[in-house]
Amino acid sequence: MLRDRVRLGGLLMPLAAGGAAVAWSRHRSRQRVERSRREHERAELHREQGRIEERVRMARDLHDTVAQGLAAVTMLTGAVDRALPAGAPGLAKARERLSTLHRIAVQALGQVGDLTGGVAASQLDGGGLGEAVEQYLGLARRALAGVGDLPAVGAFGGEPCVPAVPELELLRSGAERRLPLTVESAVLRMVQEGVANAVRHSGGRVVRVELHYLSDRLRAEVRDDGRGIPAGREPGIGLGLAGAAQRIRGLGGELSVKSVPGGGAAVAVEFEYPV
Repeated sequence: MLRDRVRLGGLLMPLAAGGAAVAWSRHRSRQRVERSRREHERAELHREQGRIEERVRMARDLHDTVAQGLAAVTMLTGAVDRALPAGAPGLAKARERLSTLHRIAVQALGQVGDLTGGVAASQLDGGGLGEAVEQYLGLARRALAGVGDLPAVGAFGGEPCVPAVPELELLRSGAERRLPLTVESAVLRMVQEGVANAVRHSGGRVVRVELHYLSDRLRAEVRDDGRGIPAGREPGIGLGLAGAAQRIRGLGGELSVKSVPGGGAAVAVEFEYPV
């Protein structure tokens, strides 16, 4: 009997030692995981603090430079409009262009404030994304109409030419619903950049913005019927759209760029509705 107990004890001692080693290993592993988590949180807190400080610095710089300049432009355009003689022949176009310039400056002044907050609150506080896009396109049409009314000018001493002015269209489909402000802001910025790029570079006759409120997601698209991206060049994203794309992907959306040489280009973004 004693011999059996000694033999059993000899078997249990290594097992107990092995169990203690496993427990210690697990304890050390949990410590490493916890230490890694705390280090990650500290690093993220440090990065967030840096972002906050940078935003404060940018807000101060924008207020002292761009915002002040835009505020001066809005005051001066208003003053010039009031100084123009009422009913004077030949001044109707000048008044219209001055009014458009004033509206652009006012909107840009609001956007400066939006930049410091990271969202387009000044444009989205009203009727949401659809209304904001419609207002943006309305203002863009007025600005382009002023460009189209300009006389033909020579390009670097060449033959006189009139800048191409495409038609801007908006298609809205589905039951519109509000999305988080950060999402609507990212989509609005993509639309603005997409329209600006198409107007500058596509050479097309029509630039169309589409907002499709589908059953499970929002799809926004900017397409044109212009020259498209030249053959041999991969569809890419310019500096403005690159920032919009980064914001969109960071919010869980998807952005795509498609082009057919001679057949136009399209930039699209999709966001699933929050559960």
